[in-house]
Amino acid sequence: MPKTITLDDIKYNLIPVATTTTTVEQPKIKPVQDPNVLHLTVTPNNSEWYHWINSDGIVNSSVWHSSNHDLDKFKYHNCYTKENADIALLIIKAKIELQNIATELNDGRVIDWRDGNQSKYNIYYNHLLQVLYSDLFCLTQISSILCLEGTFFEVALERMGEDKLKLALGMWKIS
Repeated sequence: MPKTITLDDIKYNLIPVATTTTTVEQPKIKPVQDPNVLHLTVTPNNSEWYHWINSDGIVNSSVWHSSNHDLDKFKYHNCYTKENADIALLIIKAKIELQNIATELNDGRVIDWRDGNQSKYNIYYNHLLQVLYSDLFCLTQISSILCLEGTFFEVALERMGEDKLKLALGMWKIS
């Protein structure tokens, strides 16, 4: 039975590592090669096993036949090795948890990018200093999970822990 990946199995580093697994039931799948993008996804060959995450957060497996279903999963970056599917699911869950904390702290308040007096906070990782930070934005819209509460970083760190927070920010490496 394949090992299930947990948060304890993941170490955080600057360079994510895509891995492949080989078992009797599942042929080896090669990872997508693009040095500019961090990929967990794979490009299966015909008749190869691949894994995907359904809308209920369950990792499923299928044999690739280039069907419309296969191609849709590939188009939306939902083709993985078993190990990478488990990692992707942990990342999705961590991001949802971080978004839920922001939504709770916002307490019904809506982010208004036209309001320069409304402080918006995000959490990020400084790769040079290798530390988590929170930053304040007023009028510069960024692509991130934002919160209107200045304690966002502290609350998220307390509830999620540093490792899971880093995972939500996309920092992962297989130990």
